[in-house]
Amino acid sequence: MTESFTLDPALERDSLLVGHSAAGQVRLHRDARWPWLLLIPERPGLRELHELDEAARTQLWSASAAISEALLRAGPAEGKLNVGVLGNRVAQLHLHHVLRWPGDPAWPDPVWGRPGATAYAKPEQIVAQWQAALGAVLG
Repeated sequence: MTESFTLDPALERDSLLVGHSAAGQVRLHRDARWPWLLLIPERPGLRELHELDEAARTQLWSASAAISEALLRAGPAEGKLNVGVLGNRVAQLHLHHVLRWPGDPAWPDPVWGRPGATAYAKPEQIVAQWQAALGAVLG
């Protein structure tokens, strides 16, 4: 029996599905303080980048670059993109794409674990905006 992909419950709880790309799920983090998208390869048991074959890594980096460009276009001119592959709390492989700028609520410190998360007032509208912005990636 082949293991099927299951999204980690913490990722599901903390984010909203924007759509699917060839590289995996694109999800919006629920904390509205920063434009923050996740890219999650839909492979069972995947924990580390090196576990992807070369073709899958190429797809992942291509989708990551497109997500990065979309985030930078959506933010202030002085925006700086933080892309991270962390696994301290959630071992399932996922890439964070967080747009930062001088004066944001945590600048220049990390966003992870920052108290005071703010929910989107109309999350379905924000998801729809990201779906439009990432149309080419979400295919």
